[in-house]
Parts: sequence; structure tokens; C-alpha cells
Amino acid sequence: MLGLFGTLDLAARSLAAQQEAMAVAGQNMANVNNPAYAREQAVIQTSAPLQTPAGQEGTGADVVSITELRDRLLDNQILSENSVTGSLAAQQSALQNAEAYLGEQLTSASASSASAASTGGLAAMLGKLFNSFSSMTTGAGDPATVVQSAQEVTNQLNQVSANLSQVRGNLNTSMQNDVASCNQDLSQIAALNHQIILAQAAGGTANGLVDARQQKIEDLASKVNISTTAQANGSVDISIGGVAMVAGGSAVNGLQTYDAGGGQLLIQDENTATPLAVTGGSIAGNITVRDGALAGLQTSL
Repeated sequence: MLGLFGTLDLAARSLAAQQEAMAVAGQNMANVNNPAYAREQAVIQTSAPLQTPAGQEGTGADVVSITELRDRLLDNQILSENSVTGSLAAQQSALQNAEAYLGEQLTSASASSASAASTGGLAAMLGKLFNSFSSMTTGAGDPATVVQSAQEVTNQLNQVSANLSQVRGNLNTSMQNDVASCNQDLSQIAALNHQIILAQAAGGTANGLVDARQQKIEDLASKVNISTTAQANGSVDISIGGVAMVAGGSAVNGLQTYDAGGGQLLIQDENTATPLAVTGGSIAGNITVRDGALAGLQTSL
């Protein structure tokens, strides 16, 4: 039998277990607006029973662990959508810059689809030039007006061409900045993997470290499409384009840009200089606009 002191100890441990569970609930409420936080749960387990002549006698309950309520499938879906969102956001930003420099509103990804957005836009100046030609055919026009309109169109074409070249340069610079940020994320993910491995090997939990790592992984996915593989020791391996980048607690590779010709920056890994197929994230979005809509606009000019 438990006896008096055993019964008092049972009650004390039960209260301590519920107090721990309340603390975890408070932690969840405190982080309700923290997007990097995963809800935690106190796992309460029945204590080892005491064998008596009348049978097993309960000895109360203890908190055996504090676990995170994470769903790996949902986490992977979030990573995938982050890559899509990052790509679309980069494309939108680049096209808005092109619109501003062109002085027109782009109605589609095609360079030929544009409508006048302002009286100072290229379409408006071309319209003015054609009107001056039309006036000349009726005898009401002034040759000086035609010359002036032609000069305005010429100046505008030169200015727009220079501006679109600047947009192209800005996209390359943005890619280089994203690559540097990706390499920093990879190093930090590897460092967090190392800390998580040590914590779990010692029999503890590392919920806060797991949250921090997931935030870094999601940030990385917004810039480039990645594949993740969870390991039994608590680490998460990262690969990009089929090339391993993070293995356990080590960043085994990184990204770098290379010139594929004519200032067309693309992505490769640092170790073997293998070109990587980048299909998502802001890096892919910038490449899509640079080599698609923006190249079409420059060719049309």
C-alpha cells in the first residue's frame, strides 16, 4: 500500500503534472501569433503501479515529455507553396518595374500585349507620330511637328531600352543576393541540425530549435525549390535540384551563379559546378521574367 506519505506524494506529483500541462498551454497561447511556432503538448503518462496483495495500486501520473504537434505532410506542402509564392511574387515585382520604365501597362506575359498607361508612354508617343503623318497627308500638318514627334519617339525608345537593360541588371543582382541568402540559410539549418542531434541524443527535446529550423527551411523554400528528408536522429537533410546541400549537421554544398552567356546568370552548385534545375522560389521567378517577358520586350523594341 502507498501509505500516508505515498498518498501525499501521489497527490503532489499529480498537481505537478497538471501544473506542467498548464504551463505548456500558456506557452501555446503566448505564441498564438508566432508563425514559426508549432503547438506543443504535455504527454502525461500513468506512473508505474505498486503491486499489493489486493492487486496493482495506481501511483498517479507524470509528464514524460513535451512534444510538438507537427504534420510532416503539411510542412512539405507549405514548403511547396512557399516556392510557388516566392516565384510569383518575384515575377510580379519585376513586371511592375518593367511597366514603370516602359510607361505602359502590361496586360499579359507577352511583350506584344501592352496598352497605353500614360500620356508619356511609348504607345502615346507613337500615336502622336502617326497622327502627325496623317495630318501631313491632308496638307494640314507641319513638317516640323513630324520631326519633333519622331525625335520624341526616338528618345523614348532609347530611354526605354536603357531602362529595360537596367531591370535586367537588377534581376541578376537580385539573383546573386538570393543565392547569398540561400547559402546563409543552408549554414544555419546545418547548425540547428547539429544542436538538435545533440539534444535528442542526450534524451531531451529541442522544440524551440525545431521551430527555428523550420522557419529557416521555409525561408529557403521561398527563394529556391528544395527537397527535405527527415532523419531518425532529428536532423533534416536538404537537396536542391537533386544535389545534396545539407547532410546532418554539416552544410556539404552551396549555390553560386554563373554566366551562361550574354550576362544570362544561372545557378550551379559550388562543389562540382553542376547547373541546377531551379523551378521555384524567387530565383526561378526572376529567371522566368528575365528570359521571358523582359527579353521579349527588349526584342520588340
